[in-house]
Amino acid sequence: VIFSLFMRRGVKESINSPKWREDEEYIVSILQSLCRYCTGTALARVLNKFCENRFEKLERLLEIHTMYFESDKSVHSMKELDKELDVDEKIEDQLYLDRCEAGLFTLQQADIVVVRLCNMGNRQVVEMIGELLGIKGVPVTDISLTVREYCEHLADTASKEKGELIKFMKNLPTGQ
Repeated sequence: VIFSLFMRRGVKESINSPKWREDEEYIVSILQSLCRYCTGTALARVLNKFCENRFEKLERLLEIHTMYFESDKSVHSMKELDKELDVDEKIEDQLYLDRCEAGLFTLQQADIVVVRLCNMGNRQVVEMIGELLGIKGVPVTDISLTVREYCEHLADTASKEKGELIKFMKNLPTGQ
């Protein structure tokens, strides 16, 4: 069911409706949790879902990246114009929260799924991610920067996740 919703099968909501964006945030977060916490057969099943039907779910994941990257970029640039020259911590924190509200969190979760998929030991998935990134015109650096920013805002108690993600980013495809 979760992958049907991810692919928008049976969804009647507009892709830009606030309700759908909220649902999409939940769906991508669930997928990220599946990629993070599943092991063994369950993890293989998650990976297989991304491989089936000629990698259509990977393509959808990169469409989500592109949509939320553009949304974040526009909010970020608008807020940058509004900021005063002397940036204090409150303004910086509020900017980050505004960006999260505008879709940065969904972007981060989608990019973390990409990073985790590249580290599941399936060469074909890594090659397809590299190919799709090229086709969609998404630089690998965009994904790296998004995941690094996510890591920077993790609490000190999440140092294990932070270290894991930074290590995993080394396996992102580089052929662009």
